[in-house]
Amino acid sequence: MDAQTFKGKWWSPNSPDEKVPGIVEYHPEEGEVDLFGTLVESEEDDEEAHFMEMDLEDHVEGFLLGETIESKLVTITDAVPVNISRPSIGNEAGHPNSVYKFTRVYTGGHFEEEPEFNQVSFGFNGLAEWFGESRIEHEVSDEDGIRSRYGVKEPKTVEIKLRDAELTFFVGTTVSSSVTATELEDSVRVNIIPDEPLPFPELSNRYINPLQRYLALATATPVQPTDVSGMVGEDTWIKVFSNIPSHAPADRSVSRASMLFRPDDVNLENSLQHWFQDEGQAEYLFNFYFGTIYNSHLFLEHQFLSLAVAIESYFSHRYPDFKIMEKDAYRDLRKSLVSEIPNGLEVKERIQNLLQSIGNLPSFKDKLEMVVEEERSVLTLLVDVDETLSTATTIRHDLAHGLGEDYSTEELVKTRYKLQIIIECILLDIAGVEDKHKAQVLYSNYQGADFLSVDKEVKSDE
Repeated sequence: MDAQTFKGKWWSPNSPDEKVPGIVEYHPEEGEVDLFGTLVESEEDDEEAHFMEMDLEDHVEGFLLGETIESKLVTITDAVPVNISRPSIGNEAGHPNSVYKFTRVYTGGHFEEEPEFNQVSFGFNGLAEWFGESRIEHEVSDEDGIRSRYGVKEPKTVEIKLRDAELTFFVGTTVSSSVTATELEDSVRVNIIPDEPLPFPELSNRYINPLQRYLALATATPVQPTDVSGMVGEDTWIKVFSNIPSHAPADRSVSRASMLFRPDDVNLENSLQHWFQDEGQAEYLFNFYFGTIYNSHLFLEHQFLSLAVAIESYFSHRYPDFKIMEKDAYRDLRKSLVSEIPNGLEVKERIQNLLQSIGNLPSFKDKLEMVVEEERSVLTLLVDVDETLSTATTIRHDLAHGLGEDYSTEELVKTRYKLQIIIECILLDIAGVEDKHKAQVLYSNYQGADFLSVDKEVKSDE
């Protein structure tokens, strides 16, 4: 979402007659309101005198309404006062200023509570490149090759039924004109109609954020939603500027060469249905994954540990109740073991606590083996699975506990990338990509890497 500036007057819904001039600056990371005055909830007759004694919590927070100098209606939903500058004592000409932070703003209407949207429409940077379907056709050039004529195909729609919403991709063309030229550009918009109206934070959590993660995986690039708007009531469209999670600085463009998969590579409806149904269990896995591969400043050891933790977090979501032994049997065993330790030893309480907290839980090696087993048919085509499990366990324990294990930097690098392949295999599975295609796209992505031990079957399919 692009940065926005709104200049105008601002007020609390509870005090519509007390308007204060100010400037609102919105950025995708956060927004800031700079008011040339204060908005306070006060019943004091002498507000100026009372102001000198007030704390931040005495000032208005939550919803702020505004009207810009262009007569645009603006609603800020979650304003929090962060700084109040008081005029110096005795300076009658001085005016207090107040600064607020916020994360979400609506333009096009005033609301005193979160509006509920019947539908939401938005784009993503790189979405047209991912679809790869140009609706623009070159028809004819003049004899000198200076001027050309282009045609535009009819827009295409791709409708997908989710469990509690309709998702539609509109594949079309945008036209922009200036005095000297007319530009045509491929465009893809997303429209989501939930089964019942929802406030934007819930729409974002249910649909926009998961779709962002899906597209970031598919394109192997951090993508951001653009030009978000939603419908309130029967026909009122509201522009939405909100802090939506960013997986990395948006300085990388989508490239067809780096994509893991495209719409033609999968059954898009089945893939998205599968993703929306199951991606919640992989949210932490996804965050650790992208936080690692798009952060070039992380030390190699931190990259490895982040990917290892990602797999452990996925295991916890995949097998939330997994225990090595049945609960009652383990409790009896634990009591029996602790009873054999002489009283008075300092380690007795520590051993008891360890047995109680983690003794019946699988080790990192156990977790890694169980996760990998689900993907073994694909991973075996790409890497030596057993060697990867052994080396990853050794390095993880050494980095976490400083055991002084003997392994080279080269082994660390290779194993770090093998963990990345394991994670990508899991995410592709959640996206509904078939095993054969998973192996092909992963091989294509890492082709030439000396840590691959590629099966002939994968090479022959290329």
